[in-house]
Amino acid sequence: MKKPLYGIGQLPQYLVYAGLAIAALGLATTAYFADNLVYRRLIGTMNPFKIMIPIIIMGFILSSVLLSRNWFAIYGKGTLKGVLLSAGLASILGIIGILLDHVIVYPRTMNVPFPESLAYYPSIAFSAEIVFHLLPLTLFSILLSSVFQKVDSRKIIWIAIFIASLSDPILQIFDAAANNYPLWAVLVTGLHVFVINILQLVIFKRYDFVSMLSFRLVYYIIWHIVWGNIRLRVLF
Repeated sequence: MKKPLYGIGQLPQYLVYAGLAIAALGLATTAYFADNLVYRRLIGTMNPFKIMIPIIIMGFILSSVLLSRNWFAIYGKGTLKGVLLSAGLASILGIIGILLDHVIVYPRTMNVPFPESLAYYPSIAFSAEIVFHLLPLTLFSILLSSVFQKVDSRKIIWIAIFIASLSDPILQIFDAAANNYPLWAVLVTGLHVFVINILQLVIFKRYDFVSMLSFRLVYYIIWHIVWGNIRLRVLF
């Protein structure tokens, strides 16, 4: 049996994952009952639980693969340090995002309004980490390690991290382009989101999933919840 890379056995890892999943579902329940159309921008009028529950199950499977290979952890002894680092970096990038918004001025309807945003954004953060990070990271790590069997697994993982960090920026670039923003604004937006994602995945590798999730939560609080409420009065 492999020694746990992060000093924590696998059972506590799964318990932490289950706790995060339950919290996400609880927040989604709060947001959905406050406004059953709050998720319409993402999934239309579909019940969000029909999407979230399969994603959570998929995330459990993906986490199991990463844990079994001793590549990443959900929770580790350095979690507190990772969370604090994530909070600091997310705050800096959140402020940069606000400054960009002053120049580019993203769509008025970009944010879910307050107070629904208080439950909405934390509820989708967990699923976003699974879809944008766990899924591509696991798939490319396995694919690359299978194709390049003689290459050091550590190099494979870093290549997979880089590839996985591109999915969210590419989506944001297409979204910005679809809204007819100038090329420089589209590229700056993509670069900003790429920096966020690559930092998150590096933190995932250095620390754990909880630390990576904390990054997104802090960024969402600054960008979507606090600034999302203020920008409607300041920019429009």
